[in-house]
Amino acid sequence: YRVEVARDAEFVDIVRNQVVTEPKVEVTTERDGPLHLRVRAVSGAGIEGYDAISMVRVAARPVPPTLTARVTSATTPDDPLDGPVTLAWATDPPPPQGSQRYLVQLAADDSFTHLLGQTTVAGNAATLDLPPITTPTTRYWRVAAIDAATGAQGPFSAPQALHQRAPAVIERAT
Repeated sequence: YRVEVARDAEFVDIVRNQVVTEPKVEVTTERDGPLHLRVRAVSGAGIEGYDAISMVRVAARPVPPTLTARVTSATTPDDPLDGPVTLAWATDPPPPQGSQRYLVQLAADDSFTHLLGQTTVAGNAATLDLPPITTPTTRYWRVAAIDAATGAQGPFSAPQALHQRAPAVIERAT
């Protein structure tokens, strides 16, 4: 396959032109925005077929932060019961002061189809309430950076598990 990648629809500003043996290609780019793809099959004799043209929109910035820690106000910071939990992250390199906000999500599943809460914050930490539980439960959290000037949201970080232990049950007290 001959693969051409360009920044413009007329394929004047070509950033990649290569022949590959598999029907896939990886492209890296320094900026977000549209990339135009032109692909055609190449026979064993070197004869090239018709063009297939498509456009993809790269939206990888702002870069997602790295989830670094979680801290709770409870006495067992690595194994919270319920209530508020403070989640923290870092960005490398750190953005200029005030240039980014962060969207923090907490979910019951790692695919984030059942959101338990979310908040937008300016700093590198957020406090969310964990719902009360009766059995040990795993929650998941992730963070996406938002450009403060444009409002553009970047991709989410990889989800991180947050394990909740169930409260002890007192069967009988005197």
